[in-house]
Amino acid sequence: MVREALRSEGTVYISVRGEEDLLTLAAVAYAPLKALVIYGQPDEGVVVVKVNRRVKSQVKKLIDEMEMES
Repeated sequence: MVREALRSEGTVYISVRGEEDLLTLAAVAYAPLKALVIYGQPDEGVVVVKVNRRVKSQVKKLIDEMEMES
């Protein structure tokens, strides 16, 4: 679902009910370079992540570590 939303034209808004914390990882993983991933962080406000190779590498490492623990 995230991949398809990011392939669509224009602005994309994804609303999640429940545990949405990990959606940011999927959004960064699938987003093109230079995209902005914006999400709300409790007690912090809005967080903006500019997708670049370094950020994608960090996200991939986190996802890989989660898969190994399963």
